[in-house]
Amino acid sequence: MTKSNARQPRVPACRRAHRKKKRRQKDEETSEPEVVCPSLGRERSKKRVNCDSDITPQQGNLDTHMFQCYLEFVLDIYKSEGRPENEEQIYGIPLKVPKVPQQRNRYECGNFVLYYLNLFAESAPESFSISEGYPYFMKEDWFSPEGLACFCQRLDSFC
Repeated sequence: MTKSNARQPRVPACRRAHRKKKRRQKDEETSEPEVVCPSLGRERSKKRVNCDSDITPQQGNLDTHMFQCYLEFVLDIYKSEGRPENEEQIYGIPLKVPKVPQQRNRYECGNFVLYYLNLFAESAPESFSISEGYPYFMKEDWFSPEGLACFCQRLDSFC
């Protein structure tokens, strides 16, 4: 067996992720931070925004900048569909980040995502009017560890 044909030892996923993270950190140190607003399949809405030096991930301001990109994306979609909402209404959408428990190991990720989606689907209003304000159904206790445990037990019963 030649050296090129020799089977390489498989590197665990966590180590590969660590290497990627290290490379990403090195790249971030050598270049300006950049925010990429995903287009969700609409290439005309894809934007690359170079961040100013005062907007860095370490300061925590990147999330609001990203939110601004999403508002521009929503406005772009509404304009292309001929919807009546104007810029003032779209930019009036509040940025609210609900607190959710963090997973404790690498196996819980799928359960957290499913539980989050389930809660969102159950709690979101069927319809609402922008003129009456935006509904905010993700209250302080909307994602509880007890609720997650119950949800996981229900999932396990299907297996």
